[in-house]
Amino acid sequence: MVTPSFYYQDTVRGDSGRFYRIFSSAAGGAYPVSQFASGRLAPEQASDIAVLPTLKLEEHLPFADLTAVGSYLERRAHVTLDQGAANAYQAFLYNPPTPDCAPQTVVYTPGVGYSTPCNTGTTFGSSLGSVYPTSMDDLNNTRYAQQIYQTTAEVRLASNHPDAFVTWVAGLFYSHVHQTDFQLMHSLIVDPTGAEIFRAAQTVVDNQVAVFANIDFHVTHELTVTLGERASRVRSDLHTVNGHGIYNVGEPTFYSTPSQKETPTTPRVSLSYQLDPANLFYATFAKGFRLGGGNSSIPATCGNFPQTYKSDTLKSFEIGEKSTLFNGKLQLDYSLFHAKWSNIQQLNFINPAICPFAYTFNAGEAVFKGFDLSARVALRRDVTAGINVGYVDAYYTQTLFASSGAQLTQAGDTVGITPQVNAPWNANAWLDYGIPLPSGDKLTLRGEYKWKSHNNGPYVTHLPQGAAAANYYPNVQADPSYSVTNARITYTRGPMDLGFFVENVFNNHPLLQMNQESTAVDFYTYSTLAPRTFGLAANYKFGAE
Repeated sequence: MVTPSFYYQDTVRGDSGRFYRIFSSAAGGAYPVSQFASGRLAPEQASDIAVLPTLKLEEHLPFADLTAVGSYLERRAHVTLDQGAANAYQAFLYNPPTPDCAPQTVVYTPGVGYSTPCNTGTTFGSSLGSVYPTSMDDLNNTRYAQQIYQTTAEVRLASNHPDAFVTWVAGLFYSHVHQTDFQLMHSLIVDPTGAEIFRAAQTVVDNQVAVFANIDFHVTHELTVTLGERASRVRSDLHTVNGHGIYNVGEPTFYSTPSQKETPTTPRVSLSYQLDPANLFYATFAKGFRLGGGNSSIPATCGNFPQTYKSDTLKSFEIGEKSTLFNGKLQLDYSLFHAKWSNIQQLNFINPAICPFAYTFNAGEAVFKGFDLSARVALRRDVTAGINVGYVDAYYTQTLFASSGAQLTQAGDTVGITPQVNAPWNANAWLDYGIPLPSGDKLTLRGEYKWKSHNNGPYVTHLPQGAAAANYYPNVQADPSYSVTNARITYTRGPMDLGFFVENVFNNHPLLQMNQESTAVDFYTYSTLAPRTFGLAANYKFGAE
């Protein structure tokens, strides 16, 4: 059997969704001009185009089923940002030295920002704060672009005698990823000639070859023992080119090509017990890894740093049950899990007062523990309800310090940099009402309610000793608790579905993704949910009877 597929995406964004607290009534701003107001001088536009063809081949053999899958991904994306608040910092760094001052002599004062002993940098006189530009001539126009080319292939054999004492799956996997990221800056206030003040290009080439096997031993009709192993040969090559702009730390163009090679293994062990046709119990141990890599170039004036970092690993334990009760009217799944994250890939901030750069190294541990529960119940023949609930407690178990002396983590702090920390509780409830129509057609009404909780911390971004670190933002909080309600009506006729939907029915606008522009000013931006949205969706299943 040959199964081709093709995916295409073309996304265009006219501006970002972030808005300024000071100008927005939705955030209780001191000087509101509208519900959601941006203080950017220029729109932050973006585009994302992706093409993904896939080909799947299947063949039934006397002893096993052969499956081969190959795919190719090509993706091109770019975004333009107004980074005007960075200009004052750039001007501090790159104002020409005076006889009494050495070049790039910078002093960091917590709560004040960066300064030099001999000048006060550039200020603009904006009502937002002195570091914010007031005209397009002062704009920092920063463009980011990304190109990804990825080829993957997998060949596997799966035994096709399900009643045998031993059943198995084995195969080969190959992946080649070529990703390039670009960054380019222009700012007339920093360089009135209009020349680039910063240019950088970073290319990462990841190659992976793996063999894997999974064997099931059916000890009895009820008890199955599963042993699995995956052995990989991975290599990551980083190619960095740092341009000659004055924001490239004034140094000549330099290159970096570190390479990291590893042979990680990821075992899996599982026990499952089928008590009866309606109740399955299981316990699983598994190990995973995240590929290591190389560090981007750091100017020689910053000192020595490691060229590469290794993979970090995750070891997880899970127990659970899958049951069908009351003659199939109730389906119940739950699991309890505990995972340990080791050799974490951490950012080490060298010294923001002297060298505002960072590199990645391996250190520290964290723990994730929690549960998930899913239930689906047929209330009537035409009414079905469901609920999914999940809880996770993720925290660091070790205290770490950067080479600058700033504290990176504190044992007991939640994992992540605010506001990018997980919501401990997640819940999703839904209700379906099916209405049969003549000629076998069907109308389905669906309501859905989603809820996320607030993470109370403590956060690593609030560490008192982190004031000299680049991630010290003591006022930034995680997302608040919030909910969203969606509704949908779907008409089904044969292989065709036609739906009308409403997302964010009650037009909720929680303040999400809080961001502080810099530690020098009390100034914040937010994003929120998309407003109440109406839409149509159509789906056609080719080959369906």
